[in-house]
Amino acid sequence: PAGPGSTLEKAHYLRAKAYLQLGHHRHAAADVRKSIQCNPRNKEANTLRQQIEHRKVQLKRTNKKLANEMCSWINSATATSDDSPKKTNGSVSKQQLDRANGYNDGTNAD
Repeated sequence: PAGPGSTLEKAHYLRAKAYLQLGHHRHAAADVRKSIQCNPRNKEANTLRQQIEHRKVQLKRTNKKLANEMCSWINSATATSDDSPKKTNGSVSKQQLDRANGYNDGTNAD
């Protein structure tokens, strides 16, 4: 029987702590839930559950910030300059493409 103070309760709690240390939040949450099912009054397990939820929120914020920074970096790295072809309604003129590739047909006085 898995009740308060049982070996199973402790095992789930300890494994949840280990999973949290490894950054495996989903597994940690599952194990701490099982520990709390064995003993809903276990203060350590309930505190660990709160810590897991807090880390998940922090991780989500960090990932969102990183994604925004990457998008910004990609946008600035791929921004068009005066020498690169410009799209107009999804098309690029031959002259723009030639100029971007370094060809000069003599019409430009560079």
